[in-house]
Amino acid sequence: MFVQLLESLCITECPAPTLHPFIFDCTTAACEHNQAILTAYQHNLGNVIKDFPGSSISYGSEFRPLNQLEPLLLHHPSWPKLNDLFTHGSRYPVQHRNPEDRLQDIKFFTEYGNHKSASTVTGITLATDLLTGDVNTQRALPIPSPYVLSIIGSELCALGITKQHTISPTGEIMDKHRACHDHTFPGPSKQSLNTRTIKTALEPCYYGHCLRRIINYIVYLRSKHPSTPIVMLKVDLDSAYRRVHAHLSFAVQCIVFLGSIAYLLLRLPFGTTAAPSGFCVISEIICDIANELLQGPPGIPKPPPHHSTPWSQLSTY
Repeated sequence: MFVQLLESLCITECPAPTLHPFIFDCTTAACEHNQAILTAYQHNLGNVIKDFPGSSISYGSEFRPLNQLEPLLLHHPSWPKLNDLFTHGSRYPVQHRNPEDRLQDIKFFTEYGNHKSASTVTGITLATDLLTGDVNTQRALPIPSPYVLSIIGSELCALGITKQHTISPTGEIMDKHRACHDHTFPGPSKQSLNTRTIKTALEPCYYGHCLRRIINYIVYLRSKHPSTPIVMLKVDLDSAYRRVHAHLSFAVQCIVFLGSIAYLLLRLPFGTTAAPSGFCVISEIICDIANELLQGPPGIPKPPPHHSTPWSQLSTY
């Protein structure tokens, strides 16, 4: 029954996104238009999101509708958390602070700008390309920089560019750059978003220990089956964090600016303490589905379940 539900889900058509009022373009005209929309909604991003369900600015818009996912995932231990994530966006457990500290930090970051990696000639070019990519995919909202103060609950953070390596389709090692919203670097209040995050309330981040888990499992398999080939598959979820919406109260705290344009990130950023734990809800479900489908030869044990009670014993398939 499980496989049939999964097959049915894969061939079910998703509804097309509905329209929203924003313009996702890095032009002065688009920024001014977006400011006008937010102004008409009393500078409250949440009011706009609420009025345009089913659009790309709506929570969970890059995933299948909950009514399609529910028959498959209803009995999974993380289903309530996934339901909340796709209904309200990713919410961080944080300590609140007073408005005076927030305004003081905004003034500081307005003068500070971005980190050196995003402030040199090369850095500005990289930052512009990366932020423009977020805008073109409707994951970051461009607005005029001076308007940031008017948005309810808004905050600025410094932008940095991190350099990583990836492999080209031909197997060559090549550079890969990523925009990092530095929510650890504090303003005068010393109360950055990461500092205020209540770490004990975060979802356990299992995939942060993925490599260690895989190595231990390989050692175990090899000890039991010294001559049996071990086949592995690595799947990269493209722009994984950027597919998950942040709740409006945290999206407005993830604003960076380059020149006259401020970029309000609507999705999970790289640079917040809570983002990995938020995405872990999705990654663990993906892993559990893969393990449910994995039927090895007799004598080959399945990877241990992540939950105290195996999913198959919780379901009614």
